[in-house]
Amino acid sequence: MTESAGDIGERLSELWTSWGLSPDVALGDVQQRALGAVSAWLQQGETDPEVAIRAVQVLLADPERPGWNKRASWIALRRVLKEAWANAGTGQDHLLYGQALLLAAWPNDALAGWLSLAQLMDSACDEVMRGRERQREDLARWRTHIRSPRHADEQGDGTEAPNSEPQSEFTVYKGISLTTQSALQQVQNYQSSGHFPHVGPHISQVLHEHNTALSTLDAAVVRTSEEIAQYGQDLAAYVGQTVQGEMCRMRDESTRSRAELNLLWWGQARYCRALRSPYRRLKSGDGVLLWWAAREAAQLSCSLEVEPAAAYLVETLHALGEDIFEKKPLFHWMEGLLAALRDARPAVPPLSRRLEQLAKDDALGLPVTWVRLQAAANEPLTGAAGAVGLDLDAEIDRGQWASWLFRETLLDLRIADST
Repeated sequence: MTESAGDIGERLSELWTSWGLSPDVALGDVQQRALGAVSAWLQQGETDPEVAIRAVQVLLADPERPGWNKRASWIALRRVLKEAWANAGTGQDHLLYGQALLLAAWPNDALAGWLSLAQLMDSACDEVMRGRERQREDLARWRTHIRSPRHADEQGDGTEAPNSEPQSEFTVYKGISLTTQSALQQVQNYQSSGHFPHVGPHISQVLHEHNTALSTLDAAVVRTSEEIAQYGQDLAAYVGQTVQGEMCRMRDESTRSRAELNLLWWGQARYCRALRSPYRRLKSGDGVLLWWAAREAAQLSCSLEVEPAAAYLVETLHALGEDIFEKKPLFHWMEGLLAALRDARPAVPPLSRRLEQLAKDDALGLPVTWVRLQAAANEPLTGAAGAVGLDLDAEIDRGQWASWLFRETLLDLRIADST
């Protein structure tokens, strides 16, 4: 069900209270007016992956980290806000206000179109939420929202599906009356009189009524025939749409079933097709096995739910003897990925052009993608913290990093498929 502007405005006020924000009357009015523009921008994100990515990046931005207002993600949002909020980005709490606007305006149907990309950037939230206590609960609620499988079965606009059954203008034929009893009675009354020749007008009336009735019957039969033919066409179109929809549903289910079987077979075989070697023979460590396992699992999961597929990858790594609970700093995992990509450079596929350009402009929350950019350019990881906007000293375990590799690779594959 589509939310009203009042509902969204109320949620924005609740976020202010939760985050300890106290806008004055003027700023509060500005924020409420800006909600419409932000909602419209997020709706564009259903068809434009760049909008979806930039919106999530703004939510991932750390208000305590300098330079957030110079990032491409904030600049994209500022363009949307400029009419209602001319000085957006010039105040200390402006990022928090921008994030509150995004959370308040985020659509009910979280998986609508390209907004589903938020799932694939979810890994960064684990790090971003650290140290942001006043936003933790609301960001956690948003994460649950974007990861909830129930949204995948809902309509894109949050409303019930319209009834596609054809509405015919068919008019039921109720018959006509050919009864001329009154006129015939008049004729019979004059049969015994000497003035019978004068009953001609009555006979004419009988014939006229019969002629009129037959003409009406003829028109009714023609109309009924035409309406039945039109109704038949409507019915054929309805049946065709129903059959086509069912065939699409069956095809999608078949595609998912094949993808699930392929992923399960991959997990059982544990064979790296890219390197033509069993995974157990690959160099175990921080980069090689993790990268190729995540890459191939993502390739097999483009039509599958993200969460179960990512969990299956981690379980497969565990079956291969990897210590999925071993924790190391994020920067350590990034260094391992860089080394693995350099070692396997001829076999490593390039980033999709669109994601490459988006990441070059702003790689906030995209450490895997940024490392791939550096590896392709044969550059070191200098400036990594500023580029990805994350705490590189934060420790995550091998399973979390594998899931991160999987999600960002899947992000790249989906954007590549769209182009």
